[in-house]
Amino acid sequence: MALSSYSELKASIADWLNRDDLTSLIPDLITLCEADLNRRLRVREMIVRSTGETSTQFTVLPADFLEAKNVQINTSPPAVLDYRSPEALDRYRASIGDTQDTPIFYSLIGDTLEVAPTPSATVTIEIVYYKKITALSDGNISNFVLSTHPDIYLYGSLLHSAPYLHGDERIGTWAGIYDAKVERLNQADSSSQHSGNTLRMLSNPIG
Repeated sequence: MALSSYSELKASIADWLNRDDLTSLIPDLITLCEADLNRRLRVREMIVRSTGETSTQFTVLPADFLEAKNVQINTSPPAVLDYRSPEALDRYRASIGDTQDTPIFYSLIGDTLEVAPTPSATVTIEIVYYKKITALSDGNISNFVLSTHPDIYLYGSLLHSAPYLHGDERIGTWAGIYDAKVERLNQADSSSQHSGNTLRMLSNPIG
Protein backbone atom coordinates (compact mmCIF):
# COMPACT_ATOMS: atom_id res chain seq x y z
CA MET A 1 0.00 0.00 0.00
CA ALA A 2 1.22 3.51 -0.84
CA LEU A 3 2.10 5.85 2.03
CA SER A 4 2.09 9.26 0.38
CA SER A 5 -0.91 10.91 2.04
CA TYR A 6 -2.71 11.21 5.37
CA SER A 7 -5.55 8.96 4.23
CA GLU A 8 -3.13 6.31 2.95
CA LEU A 9 -1.22 6.40 6.25
CA LYS A 10 -4.44 5.92 8.22
CA ALA A 11 -5.46 3.03 5.99
CA SER A 12 -2.05 1.36 6.36
CA ILE A 13 -2.11 1.71 10.16
CA ALA A 14 -5.56 0.11 10.22
CA ASP A 15 -4.29 -2.80 8.11
CA TRP A 16 -1.27 -3.35 10.37
CA LEU A 17 -3.34 -3.19 13.55
CA ASN A 18 -6.02 -5.47 12.14
CA ARG A 19 -8.41 -4.20 14.83
CA ASP A 20 -11.76 -2.73 13.78
CA ASP A 21 -12.29 -1.19 17.22
CA LEU A 22 -9.21 1.09 16.91
CA THR A 23 -10.12 2.77 13.62
CA SER A 24 -11.46 5.93 15.28
CA LEU A 25 -8.26 6.23 17.34
CA ILE A 26 -5.85 6.22 14.40
CA PRO A 27 -5.78 10.04 14.00
CA ASP A 28 -4.80 10.23 17.69
CA LEU A 29 -2.00 7.70 17.15
CA ILE A 30 -0.63 9.87 14.35
CA THR A 31 -0.84 12.98 16.55
CA LEU A 32 1.04 11.17 19.34
CA CYS A 33 3.71 10.13 16.85
CA GLU A 34 4.09 13.76 15.73
CA ALA A 35 4.41 14.93 19.35
CA ASP A 36 7.20 12.40 19.92
CA LEU A 37 8.97 13.42 16.72
CA ASN A 38 8.84 17.08 17.76
CA ARG A 39 10.68 16.11 20.94
CA ARG A 40 13.27 13.89 19.29
CA LEU A 41 13.80 14.80 15.65
CA ARG A 42 16.16 17.65 14.70
CA VAL A 43 16.85 17.77 10.96
CA ARG A 44 17.47 20.55 8.45
CA GLU A 45 13.95 20.38 7.00
CA MET A 46 12.77 21.70 10.38
CA ILE A 47 15.08 24.74 10.33
CA VAL A 48 13.56 28.12 9.50
CA ARG A 49 14.60 31.76 9.78
CA SER A 50 12.30 34.33 11.37
CA THR A 51 12.79 38.10 11.65
CA GLY A 52 10.85 40.87 13.34
CA GLU A 53 11.26 44.27 14.91
CA THR A 54 11.10 44.94 18.65
CA SER A 55 11.88 47.71 21.11
CA THR A 56 10.89 45.80 24.25
CA GLN A 57 12.36 43.28 26.67
CA PHE A 58 10.08 40.46 25.53
CA THR A 59 9.13 39.19 22.06
CA VAL A 60 6.58 36.46 21.38
CA LEU A 61 8.18 33.42 19.74
CA PRO A 62 6.77 31.94 16.53
CA ALA A 63 3.89 29.54 17.20
CA ASP A 64 5.81 26.63 15.65
CA PHE A 65 9.02 27.24 17.67
CA LEU A 66 10.80 24.20 19.13
CA GLU A 67 14.46 25.03 19.70
CA ALA A 68 16.76 27.95 18.89
CA LYS A 69 19.89 27.51 16.79
CA ASN A 70 20.91 31.16 16.54
CA VAL A 71 19.56 34.51 17.74
CA GLN A 72 21.00 37.78 16.50
CA ILE A 73 20.34 41.48 16.20
CA ASN A 74 20.60 42.64 12.59
CA THR A 75 22.87 45.61 13.17
CA SER A 76 25.78 46.30 10.84
CA PRO A 77 27.50 43.94 11.23
CA PRO A 78 24.94 41.53 12.79
CA ALA A 79 25.50 40.81 16.49
CA VAL A 80 24.91 37.25 17.68
CA LEU A 81 23.29 37.12 21.11
CA ASP A 82 24.63 34.79 23.79
CA TYR A 83 22.18 32.57 25.66
CA ARG A 84 21.77 32.99 29.40
CA SER A 85 19.39 31.23 31.77
CA PRO A 86 16.44 33.33 32.98
CA GLU A 87 18.07 33.53 36.41
CA ALA A 88 21.39 34.73 34.96
CA LEU A 89 19.56 37.30 32.86
CA ASP A 90 17.76 38.58 35.97
CA ARG A 91 21.11 38.99 37.75
CA TYR A 92 22.59 40.80 34.76
CA ARG A 93 19.60 43.11 34.51
CA ALA A 94 19.85 43.90 38.23
CA SER A 95 23.52 44.78 37.78
CA ILE A 96 22.86 47.31 35.01
CA GLY A 97 19.68 48.81 36.44
CA ASP A 98 17.50 50.65 33.94
CA THR A 99 20.25 50.92 31.32
CA GLN A 100 18.99 50.46 27.76
CA ASP A 101 21.32 49.53 24.94
CA THR A 102 21.74 47.09 22.05
CA PRO A 103 20.92 43.60 23.41
CA ILE A 104 23.81 41.18 23.94
CA PHE A 105 22.05 38.30 25.77
CA TYR A 106 18.83 36.35 25.32
CA SER A 107 16.81 33.79 27.22
CA LEU A 108 13.65 31.77 26.62
CA ILE A 109 10.70 31.91 29.00
CA GLY A 110 7.56 30.05 27.99
CA ASP A 111 6.55 31.30 24.56
CA THR A 112 8.64 34.47 24.76
CA LEU A 113 12.18 35.53 23.91
CA GLU A 114 13.75 37.87 26.47
CA VAL A 115 16.71 40.11 25.60
CA ALA A 116 19.04 42.15 27.75
CA PRO A 117 19.74 44.98 27.92
CA THR A 118 16.32 46.22 26.82
CA PRO A 119 16.75 47.84 23.39
CA SER A 120 17.30 51.58 23.44
CA ALA A 121 15.72 51.78 19.98
CA THR A 122 13.80 49.51 17.66
CA VAL A 123 15.98 46.62 16.51
CA THR A 124 15.49 43.71 14.12
CA ILE A 125 15.78 40.31 15.79
CA GLU A 126 16.53 37.28 13.63
CA ILE A 127 16.00 33.77 14.96
CA VAL A 128 17.10 30.57 13.27
CA TYR A 129 15.23 27.73 14.91
CA TYR A 130 13.80 24.24 14.64
CA LYS A 131 10.08 24.39 13.94
CA LYS A 132 7.39 21.87 14.78
CA ILE A 133 6.51 19.30 12.16
CA THR A 134 3.46 20.45 10.21
CA ALA A 135 0.73 18.16 11.51
CA LEU A 136 -1.08 15.88 9.09
CA SER A 137 -4.80 16.36 8.64
CA ASP A 138 -7.50 16.11 6.02
CA GLY A 139 -6.51 19.63 4.99
CA ASN A 140 -2.75 18.95 5.09
CA ILE A 141 -2.31 15.53 3.58
CA SER A 142 1.50 15.34 3.63
CA ASN A 143 4.69 16.83 5.06
CA PHE A 144 8.42 16.23 4.70
CA VAL A 145 8.47 13.29 7.13
CA LEU A 146 5.68 11.41 5.37
CA SER A 147 6.99 12.17 1.88
CA THR A 148 10.58 11.11 2.60
CA HIS A 149 10.34 8.78 5.63
CA PRO A 150 6.86 7.21 5.67
CA ASP A 151 8.20 4.25 7.66
CA ILE A 152 8.92 6.54 10.62
CA TYR A 153 5.31 7.73 10.62
CA LEU A 154 3.98 4.20 10.30
CA TYR A 155 6.05 2.56 13.05
CA GLY A 156 5.73 5.59 15.35
CA SER A 157 1.96 5.55 15.05
CA LEU A 158 1.78 1.78 15.53
CA LEU A 159 3.95 2.06 18.63
CA HIS A 160 1.50 4.45 20.27
CA SER A 161 -1.23 1.82 20.00
CA ALA A 162 0.52 -0.11 22.81
CA PRO A 163 -2.04 0.79 25.54
CA TYR A 164 -4.72 -0.93 23.45
CA LEU A 165 -2.67 -3.96 22.39
CA HIS A 166 -2.00 -5.62 25.73
CA GLY A 167 0.79 -8.17 25.47
CA ASP A 168 1.09 -7.83 21.69
CA GLU A 169 4.61 -9.04 20.81
CA ARG A 170 4.72 -6.67 17.84
CA ILE A 171 5.08 -3.62 20.13
CA GLY A 172 8.72 -4.37 20.92
CA THR A 173 9.51 -4.84 17.24
CA TRP A 174 7.79 -1.60 16.24
CA ALA A 175 9.53 0.30 19.05
CA GLY A 176 12.97 -0.98 18.03
CA ILE A 177 12.47 -0.13 14.36
CA TYR A 178 11.03 3.31 15.13
CA ASP A 179 13.80 4.27 17.57
CA ALA A 180 16.51 3.10 15.18
CA LYS A 181 15.06 5.02 12.22
CA VAL A 182 14.67 8.28 14.16
CA GLU A 183 18.22 8.00 15.49
CA ARG A 184 19.59 7.14 12.05
CA LEU A 185 17.83 10.12 10.47
CA ASN A 186 19.21 12.49 13.12
CA GLN A 187 22.72 11.12 12.62
CA ALA A 188 22.53 11.26 8.83
CA ASP A 189 21.31 14.84 8.91
CA SER A 190 24.03 15.88 11.36
CA SER A 191 26.65 14.39 9.05
CA SER A 192 25.24 16.11 5.97
CA GLN A 193 25.18 19.51 7.69
CA HIS A 194 28.93 19.23 8.30
CA SER A 195 29.81 18.00 4.82
CA GLY A 196 30.46 21.46 3.35
CA ASN A 197 27.07 21.87 1.70
CA THR A 198 25.30 25.20 2.04
CA LEU A 199 22.34 25.10 4.46
CA ARG A 200 19.12 26.38 2.93
CA MET A 201 16.91 28.41 5.27
CA LEU A 202 13.18 28.95 4.86
CA SER A 203 11.38 32.20 5.66
CA ASN A 204 8.79 32.48 8.40
CA PRO A 205 7.85 35.79 10.08
CA ILE A 206 7.95 36.24 13.86
CA GLY A 207 4.60 36.49 15.60
